[in-house]
This record gives sequence, C-alpha cells and structure tokens, in this order.
Amino acid sequence: MRPLMRLATSARRRIVPRRCSAGPVSAGRPGERGAALVIAILVLAILTVVGIALMLVTSTESRIAANEWSVNRAFYASDAGIRWASAEMTSPRVFLVRPEFTASPFGSVLFRMPSHRNGATFFSGDPTESDIQVRVQTPSLVGRRPYRGGKLNEGAEKAQFMWAYEVRTTGGENDAFLQYSKALVADIEVGPRPARAQ
Repeated sequence: MRPLMRLATSARRRIVPRRCSAGPVSAGRPGERGAALVIAILVLAILTVVGIALMLVTSTESRIAANEWSVNRAFYASDAGIRWASAEMTSPRVFLVRPEFTASPFGSVLFRMPSHRNGATFFSGDPTESDIQVRVQTPSLVGRRPYRGGKLNEGAEKAQFMWAYEVRTTGGENDAFLQYSKALVADIEVGPRPARAQ
C-alpha cells in the first residue's frame, strides 16, 4: 500500500496552484504603476483652465455689449438734439433769442428724456425718469450762399440766401454708474431767407 500513497501525494503537489504576488497585476512594465491617475489629473487641470478662460471671455463680452448699448443710446440722444435744433431753426430769429442762448455767448439748452428701461415687462419703465440728457449749444453762423432759383440781387432787399449754422450737441446718460456721452457737430442750412435775416 505504500506505493499508492506516494502517487496520491505527488498528484496533490501538481494540482496545488502557484502562489501569486500580493500586488496588482500589471500588463506593462513595473515602473508604470499610477500613470493613468497622473494623466487623468493633468487632463482635469487643463479642462479647468479652459473652463475658467471661457467664463472670463463670456463675462468680458457681456460687458462690451452693455458698453456698446450705452454708447449707442448716448449717440442717438445727441442725434435727437441735432434733429430738434434743425426743426427749431426753421425760424432762426426766434430760436437764437431763447433765454438759454442769450444768457452767455456759450449758452446751451439742456433737456432730459426718459430712457424707458425695461421693468417687469417690456417698456414698462417710469416715464417720468430723466436719465438721458441732451445739451444743445448755441448755433454759430458759418456763412451763406445764394439760393438757387431765388433772387440774386445782393444789393436788393429781397435777395434770397441759404444760411448755414453749425450746431453742436452732446447726449449722454445721467446715471451714477453709467457715465457715457457722445458729441455731434452738424451743419444746418436754413432758407431761403432774406439777405439781412439770420
């Protein structure tokens, strides 16, 4: 019976598996353990930097758009001053003797307008606001030219001319935070008017 025992013992030794190492199984070289973690952290850091950069660009673009909106409002307010002066210059004698102009050689007319900023709904702002202001300076006489088709006798009392005036306006925001203004200069021709009327 002893020979059978040896056979069974030797069979047991062959069936017993080999011992594995205690560390994780690596397909690559032994020095590459943890490289995936480092690469993942680097990729996350790069994506974070890109995200922060995009956030800054977006906030800068929105500030640029807000500034452009305010400057456009100031420009159109100044343009409204030019148009108002053009309409008032149809009778220059009445317009040029306004008290604002005669008080000093550099007098100006100041009027305020509501901006109708959006409230809870579109254009529901307070109509009594005056956060846009327009200043029209005293128009200055630039010159005159003969009126085509009119009477050209310069010596006669009824000679007709086109009178040119320079009008300067400034429009802007009357707000504590938004200090924007735009100045415009326009030449306005009035006429035909008599030779001595200005």
